[in-house]
Amino acid sequence: MSDFKQNNTIFKGSKKHHTPEELYTYQLETFMPKTPLKLVGDFGIDTYIYQSTHPISLERLEEFFSNLPDGTLRTKGRCYVPYNNEIHYISHIGPTIEVFSEEFVHYKKAAKEYLTEFLFIGDQLEPLDIKKRLDNCLLIDEIPNFKESLT
Repeated sequence: MSDFKQNNTIFKGSKKHHTPEELYTYQLETFMPKTPLKLVGDFGIDTYIYQSTHPISLERLEEFFSNLPDGTLRTKGRCYVPYNNEIHYISHIGPTIEVFSEEFVHYKKAAKEYLTEFLFIGDQLEPLDIKKRLDNCLLIDEIPNFKESLT
């Protein structure tokens, strides 16, 4: 079957293919108005969205993911790492973590307020603990005037 474009999205047959950024943004928007999401019964599923205007250290982030907070079932995220000039899209479920990367394009990303965003889905999440641990992964002191360098 031939490929064709419709609304800047490529369709191959009956399947619609999205970029990692499109999928991440859709999932973030889907869960934001439903925080916290409660299920019927004794099980409560919480969501927490972490956002920062600072880039992140990939090494510190790897350490964070090696010891995920208790109750975390699923994580989706997007973060900018300045040392390789890439945006990384992260998808975690169970014991697996997938990372997709693309080159950081200033004109495309400058309108975005947040350079680091994560959506956590889990049972009895502790947002303050997650925030504290992710704040320690940010490159705040290493790149003090980063936001100004984007404009």
